[in-house]
Amino acid sequence: MKYHYLSIIERYQIQAGISLGMPITAIAQMLSRHRSTIFRELKRSGRITREGYIGHLAQQDYAWNRKTCRPKFKISGTLKNMIDARLTLQWSPEQISGRLKREGHPSACPETIYRYIYQDKKAGGTLWKNLRHCRARRKKRFPLPKWPSNIQRPQASERPIIINQRLRKGDFERDTIVGAGRSGYLLTFVDRKTKLLRLVQPESIRNRDVHRATIKALGNPNLELKSITNDNGVEFIKHEATTKVLKVPIYFTRPYASWERGTIENTNGLIRQYFHKKTDLKGIKHEKIKMVEALLNQRPRKTLDFKTPLEAHFDGHLHKINLSNVALDFRIRLFCLIYQCPHDI
Repeated sequence: MKYHYLSIIERYQIQAGISLGMPITAIAQMLSRHRSTIFRELKRSGRITREGYIGHLAQQDYAWNRKTCRPKFKISGTLKNMIDARLTLQWSPEQISGRLKREGHPSACPETIYRYIYQDKKAGGTLWKNLRHCRARRKKRFPLPKWPSNIQRPQASERPIIINQRLRKGDFERDTIVGAGRSGYLLTFVDRKTKLLRLVQPESIRNRDVHRATIKALGNPNLELKSITNDNGVEFIKHEATTKVLKVPIYFTRPYASWERGTIENTNGLIRQYFHKKTDLKGIKHEKIKMVEALLNQRPRKTLDFKTPLEAHFDGHLHKINLSNVALDFRIRLFCLIYQCPHDI
């Protein structure tokens, strides 16, 4: 706003000016206000005469009015009848709003019509049954948090050519997989050149937990690490702390440019074979997560000339990898746990 309301100090100054017999114009000049502002204030809170103006009582009136002011609900009378008639024809609120405007009738925005329908539902009405999906309530929408303006994000367009052309290993992409109803998360990492996968489950989606999970997944000294690329999710807001610990740069892709980290998008599709979108990731056991990681790391890839990601990344030095949490007979246990009972592990 280009204006601001009178403060309690200004109201006390108005009261003092009136008690001294100052004209309204002089009071306005003293407060650097327009005289109309003072006249309106006295008209609202002057208690019939200007001599009855009391600063702290005027402030109480202002606080009460601010607390109780509400916009008037505009659907009533003829507008209500027109909306009800069109709802019985199973028109959507957006169609009703647009058609009423086109016909030159008083109208309401679609969101107002939705609120009217749900108020009718609370009162025992049945207007909501005329909606296309017949939902008693609309789907919950999650607000998108924003990045603080003072935090810099290196862009993926600034990456060296050697990263863009996948000429070396150690350039990882990072992303999150969300469980059904936001119940649990997985943090995925994949090498752009060798397709090596790292899969961890953070305690939560908070940035500090994502930071710790990243250090846990990529902090192994035997793992070659050169850079990380991820999207603009606020869970990655502690990227500067992550860079300081891992000593590698972190880049951010542009909005709606998922091709800048296409490897992780493809890998997430492979992971969804085992953790589909209706899976409650909060209840997934650590053993199953590591089994899926091991399965995908031992799957031959055409882009690697049918080598496995483990073979491509470690060049035959697989003795450096600690697989103690995987059963000795990997194929038998993997078959029993994933293919025969994937939802009971």
